[in-house]
Amino acid sequence: MRNNIKNDYGITLHAENYFESSFNNNGIYSNIDFNLGNYSWHFDVTLKEDKSYYLTLKYTGKNDQNSNYGDPYINYVVVLRKSENYEIYKIENSTDLIKIDKENNTIIINSFINSNYNSKLEISNLIVGIYLRIYQTDNNDNIKTYTAQKAMEIFKSKIICNTDFIYNPNDKWTYTAKTNSGSGIFISIFDDKNMLSAYWHPLRKHCGIVGEIVKSVKNYIKIVESEPGYWAIAIHHRIENGHTFYNTIKE
Repeated sequence: MRNNIKNDYGITLHAENYFESSFNNNGIYSNIDFNLGNYSWHFDVTLKEDKSYYLTLKYTGKNDQNSNYGDPYINYVVVLRKSENYEIYKIENSTDLIKIDKENNTIIINSFINSNYNSKLEISNLIVGIYLRIYQTDNNDNIKTYTAQKAMEIFKSKIICNTDFIYNPNDKWTYTAKTNSGSGIFISIFDDKNMLSAYWHPLRKHCGIVGEIVKSVKNYIKIVESEPGYWAIAIHHRIENGHTFYNTIKE
């Protein structure tokens, strides 16, 4: 079942597990409330008027509000099987990472079971299960990664989408460097108004820095720190003699 999970190589796993429940003789599903990865979840199966069943996975919140984890990114696999053995009638999985938060806290899978179209299905003999995988995030909801390839994917698809910057590695105001021994990635972007310093390091605490150099002296104006595996991104309005810097932090 784990092999059905898609598109998560290079992302740091926070927690994963499988949960399932069955129907009673009246076709009512025994809903599941469970905790996984410091988060609370509710999973149920509901009968519609057309005699099909839809599945609902709901994120109900963090168990520890003081934890260092943000709202989760997830992948899932849902399974319909016979109760007396492991014969699988149906399996369906997410196709990419899904961001879950308080506003977007519910996943609905419509018509997962439709007994109208399958006379062999006896609802009271079925079990519906969900395999849930959660990925590690920080308090700013950034995803933790351990490969440079996945770090670049996240930078381009998640971070740039939430700023006014355009990442074009061929532009003269954009600079990308992979540091020695594959130990990190540094990206510097200048546009008409702002400067961006982004630094990803898989093993050490680090920071992205925006500043200036005046008479050969560095003056750091904005410093953003991150834990290993997360992007540290500092953004500041463009200034004369502006520069971007990056450092690892000794602990």
